[in-house]
Amino acid sequence: MRRLMFSAAAAALVLPAAAAIAQTAPETVQPDAQIETETSTQVDAEADASAIMYLAADQISAKDLLGEEIAGANGDNIAHIDDLVIDANGKADTVVFKSGGAFGLGGKRGALDYGQVSIAVDESADPRTSVSMTEDAIKSVAEYVTEETNDYRLASELIGASAQLSTSDEEATITDLILAEDGSVEHVIVQNGLVGAVGGEKMAIDYTNIAIEQGDGGGVVISLTPDELAASQRFEYSETPVYEPVTPNGPSQP
Repeated sequence: MRRLMFSAAAAALVLPAAAAIAQTAPETVQPDAQIETETSTQVDAEADASAIMYLAADQISAKDLLGEEIAGANGDNIAHIDDLVIDANGKADTVVFKSGGAFGLGGKRGALDYGQVSIAVDESADPRTSVSMTEDAIKSVAEYVTEETNDYRLASELIGASAQLSTSDEEATITDLILAEDGSVEHVIVQNGLVGAVGGEKMAIDYTNIAIEQGDGGGVVISLTPDELAASQRFEYSETPVYEPVTPNGPSQP
């Protein structure tokens, strides 16, 4: 009888102590839940990285081409790129150049087929252009004249243009055209930021999203809503400062 009473008393002391330990012990994260959390974090990080599109080694920035010197048959600079003409299908079919003049002033504008100009990009991402023509030959090319004030076929007019977004009064600025080696516009870079598109993220959209009304009083419209533009692919020129050289877009022709 005394043994039973002692056992009951000991149990009465042990049970409250065990309960107290259970209440103060920290929760243990299950291994499966921890692995799932780490995996989810890794997937989110990879998704963020893949959301950015970078300028590929076989792509060319039209903005960088404007003003670029053109080397002639003997390696000397004989002209510079003054503009690019984009056709209705979204392809640069003509290179407008300026020859003669001095220090970028004066000179005569002429035009060559895009395929006549060899374009390559060096290890610093700078374009290099050349033609198999002499200085006399390029000066003899017929003069190129632009008749309209706002000719949005010209890359120089389209780059920097403010474009109205669909179904809203908001605008965005076109800051660049990204070309394939054959001159096709693969992406239009649009920036929705402060004055002059400073501070906004660069977004890559398709050329088919651009609607153009030519001539005085004309303008550019982007057929995307502000939300659709915000959901478009983000763009950066380079993930690292190192570029691979681009193979020239074919032999230049006289």
